[in-house]
Amino acid sequence: MTAPTAGTTWSHPIWHRKWRIYVSDAPFISDAWYFVHDDFDDERDSRHGYAATVEEAREMIDDIDNWQPGDA
Repeated sequence: MTAPTAGTTWSHPIWHRKWRIYVSDAPFISDAWYFVHDDFDDERDSRHGYAATVEEAREMIDDIDNWQPGDA
């Protein structure tokens, strides 16, 4: 038996620093990838999102991580 492919589930994600990126199973979201910070608390925690590609997810994560209070 082979190990699951990276990015197929929450427990086998593609890692980007402390963020998990994996295939979304949400039927109401057209983007294929979900990303979430490993310390994600609940729906009020803004450290999560959806992206069309893994690269787009990484870019969005970088934007979130580089955000500073006062940024527009």
